[in-house]
Amino acid sequence: MPAYSATTSSRNREKTGYDDEALPPAYEENARPAVPEGLYVITNRRSRLVLDLRDGESRDGALCYAYTRNNNDCIDHQFWIVKQNGSNGAYTLQNIRGGHFLSLPWKLFSIPLKQQVTEPIICHAREPKGTNRLNQEWHIQTKSTGSYAIQSARTHKFLDVRQGWLVNSLLLSPGSEENEGQVWDLERVSRTTQEIRTILCEWRPHILSRLFQPYPDDAQYFLLPHELRKAIWEREGLHQHGSVQYAFDYDDFVTKAKAAANSWARYRFRVGGYSALFGVVYGEAKKGPRAYNWYLAPDMRSLVFFDAQTGKEYTQTTLEEFEFEPTFATF
Repeated sequence: MPAYSATTSSRNREKTGYDDEALPPAYEENARPAVPEGLYVITNRRSRLVLDLRDGESRDGALCYAYTRNNNDCIDHQFWIVKQNGSNGAYTLQNIRGGHFLSLPWKLFSIPLKQQVTEPIICHAREPKGTNRLNQEWHIQTKSTGSYAIQSARTHKFLDVRQGWLVNSLLLSPGSEENEGQVWDLERVSRTTQEIRTILCEWRPHILSRLFQPYPDDAQYFLLPHELRKAIWEREGLHQHGSVQYAFDYDDFVTKAKAAANSWARYRFRVGGYSALFGVVYGEAKKGPRAYNWYLAPDMRSLVFFDAQTGKEYTQTTLEEFEFEPTFATF
């Protein structure tokens, strides 16, 4: 992080007409970065709009802007891999749909300073070296409110939303204690393999010895929102088919539902390392053998079980009432 001094700020104010060394509201200059690597939805605190890759484009120079949050197939336009792999502790923000990185426009530094604030934020393939690499690196610092400020490592200006101006454009603007447009919430929508194993263990400790884990420990899993899970299940047509004795039963329904969720991710994501969490658990209940899909609850702290034949969801408490005892599970 740069050193913010009154002398530097005064010189910049005299030269440019604004103070590009000021800080956004409640910004903690020397706060230690505390953003674990993962998949995030990044929401502007003032507007409640979300950082979005417009139309999910994969080309260099694709426009990024602020948009209402998606709970449909286009959620991946708003999924960002936040990873601390830049210089001096900086982060990169990679869109999982387009595969490219949040970036300053390449022409930004060839135009007059006063015009730079109107240049939009884009996505671009990763630059391995040189000054353009800094265009894709960001300092993310915790604020006293629990939110974050996202600062360009190249210009030291802050990511901002101008609502209603150039279609809710994302901009870089000088730090300002009055500008709530520079305040962001980072919601981690993925969980590590170990975090999920811990939740499973809290439910049934013995299940870990009967758990099939298809991917290495460094894989992360994300939760599909309810609306999208329902749409995927309905498109698969499972709600239109009944079971057939000895031919198509509970285990077949959950297998088909899991395959549908994985296929959705396969055909949309251009970045590996993340999987849709839509597991399967088999077991015995008081009414006989049962199988459910499982994933995390919206609070990401407990389990939800899905009956892929009926479309009903059950909590851990409900499965206790069913006297369900798991015998085998898979991610």
